[in-house]
Amino acid sequence: MYDDAGELLAFQGRAVRAHQLRYRTEGPRPIFRPWDLHDVQPDSLCIVEGPFDLFVVNRVVPTVAVLGIQPSPSQIEDLQKLVGRFRQTHIWFDRGALAEALDLQRKLAPFGIVDIILWDNEADPGACSESLIREVLEGSHSHRLEG
Repeated sequence: MYDDAGELLAFQGRAVRAHQLRYRTEGPRPIFRPWDLHDVQPDSLCIVEGPFDLFVVNRVVPTVAVLGIQPSPSQIEDLQKLVGRFRQTHIWFDRGALAEALDLQRKLAPFGIVDIILWDNEADPGACSESLIREVLEGSHSHRLEG
């Protein structure tokens, strides 16, 4: 992940063996946002856990990854600024991270409309097709916890 000047801030890798730590991030954990604010429509934003989810969901809606399930204080501050630029924000974490999604929603709700996508499917967002992502974001395959 690079800053606006093109300097390397951090990198993240994923282990492929079951007994290893799944993700490892080195350097400060920025919000991973591979797009410029001026290049997107300010309608909806989606917050996901990792880059693999981001690469898939970002094809449908501007998406950022917090690189884990517990955003740092600096990530929360950056998200609070970002959420205010969009009409609506969706938090789409994996099923096992509901408590963390609720905590993030509580911290972001004063800055914009923030809901949590509760999806009954076992698959991560990164394993979905574009059409399924659209359906989930429209609410036809999910439930919402609104802030």
